Amino acid sequence: MKTLENLRSTHIIYLKADLDYTTYHLIDGRKNVSSFTLKKYEQKQELGAFFRVSKSCLINPVSIKNCQFQSKKASIELSNGENVQVSRRKIGLVKELMKA
Repeated sequence: MKTLENLRSTHIIYLKADLDYTTYHLIDGRKNVSSFTLKKYEQKQELGAFFRVSKSCLINPVSIKNCQFQSKKASIELSNGENVQVSRRKIGLVKELMKA
């Protein structure tokens, strides 16, 4: 099993928190589990381009396929076909990032 340090950030679609563990979803469909929190990964320099869209999800902006905004709700479709819900507090941030 590869650790995050052995992977390039371009191979990661997103990271998902589950209590004190983090699952990172890779472009080849594999999932790896780490015993570190999502907050620890958020602070890593090599993941600097990633952004947090909710309490439990850190997304690689390169993997975004589509965004849908509906009044007070937003979701992001990722390159692997999964949809991730954006928290209400992060909708403004996501809109700004999508403009850039």
